[in-house]
Amino acid sequence: PLPTRPRPTLTSGPGCGRGESGFLQPPEISYFEHQSFRGAALTIAGEWSVAYTDDFWNDRISSIYVPRGYADILYEHAYFGGRSVLIEGSWNTARRCDYWNDRISSLRVVRR
Repeated sequence: PLPTRPRPTLTSGPGCGRGESGFLQPPEISYFEHQSFRGAALTIAGEWSVAYTDDFWNDRISSIYVPRGYADILYEHAYFGGRSVLIEGSWNTARRCDYWNDRISSLRVVRR
């Protein structure tokens, strides 16, 4: 079962709310260290690369809570490089052989 409101532990990404620019801040998407939305949590609005922060989250994401109406582009390497995949809806590693389990090093939140 999906959590109703994941507990954020770190927020990263652009911090522009509705201000002079007139743009709305993208929604927060929560990333979890372990499958089934367990372990440490990272909350991102916008985009993230391991190059922006410390190395803790590099290749450690195993499940993602994506709010309705948004999607997530995952990248294998820092700075949005390597293989990529578009995730629509929440994602959870079903088994250890899932290619994207513990391989994500950057990502972007997008509208669907």
